[in-house]
Amino acid sequence: MGLTYFDKVVHYQLCDFFYDEYKKGYESKKISYQTFTSMCGVISKKIKANANLSKHERGIISRILNRVSSFFGFKDEQSIMYIYDFFVGDFWLKYYESVTAINSVFYQAKNI
Repeated sequence: MGLTYFDKVVHYQLCDFFYDEYKKGYESKKISYQTFTSMCGVISKKIKANANLSKHERGIISRILNRVSSFFGFKDEQSIMYIYDFFVGDFWLKYYESVTAINSVFYQAKNI
């Protein structure tokens, strides 16, 4: 069964939330990843391998879990499944260019 339109919206929003986390961490020097794709790639590999996430990575996912649950009105279990699918299905690769482009446009618009 393919993804519903709603599933795609949730995955896109997850990408946006993770991008926000990356950007905040990068700007405050609290994140060691040089790029958004490297952060997602590392987390994705660890989840796929059922490996332990670092304390920092768990913190990122916890903050995203709270945001997505609140934003969509999901129970934590449903949010966890979407986050898991987001990384296992490599949806971050599908949406990151759109998310970064839109964020860049809004950033530029704020500075006009």
